[in-house]
Amino acid sequence: MNHVRVATYDVRQGLAAQVAELVQSPGGMVEEFRAQPGFRAYSMLEIDPVTYISLSIWETHEEAENAVGAAATWAATHLGSRIHRTENLVGDALFWDGAAADSDTATSSSDAGSAKVNHVRYATFEVTDGVVAQVAEAVSTPGGMREIWRNQPGFRAYSLIEVDPITFISLSVWDSHDAAELAVRQGAEWVATHLNDRIHRTSNFVGDAVFWEGVGAASAS
Repeated sequence: MNHVRVATYDVRQGLAAQVAELVQSPGGMVEEFRAQPGFRAYSMLEIDPVTYISLSIWETHEEAENAVGAAATWAATHLGSRIHRTENLVGDALFWDGAAADSDTATSSSDAGSAKVNHVRYATFEVTDGVVAQVAEAVSTPGGMREIWRNQPGFRAYSLIEVDPITFISLSVWDSHDAAELAVRQGAEWVATHLNDRIHRTSNFVGDAVFWEGVGAASAS
């Protein structure tokens, strides 16, 4: 099972490139996370010029929780007022289809033509208490979201991540920004048809990886 820490940040206008450079520099957050036990992957996703998501994947829930403290300490020391965290979640993958990256080489969003650059659709949902398992089962049935997305061009990975009994994250990774945008529409249509009375989407983002360190997650059911 994979365990994920996701944080959303507001970045001061015009400072995003500076923040990304600091995160990847010697002694930066990339280096900090790579040295931690259980590290699998880490990415910084650009949603827009002032909104970024920090995504890291770990072997255990405890290691993902530890990443929260490590990131907060590093950001306070090195980034100060350049960023402001607006959301922070740790969750456990109910399933993980595919692998988020082919290599452990950092990639840049400027390499738009490279298949190695990941593009991510990230959404959070509130569900009726106790039905997360039902949602995961519905998504996994024939004709469910897992099957639909596996067959889409550009598909790399898809996971449903339980944060708590009423909150989960839908995370899918694609080869292009357009494919990730299409996943937003497909997801909304499928949910409206199959789950509309059980879940409510609270956030929805499409972002492009500024870098991606690590191989993400192995295929798991």
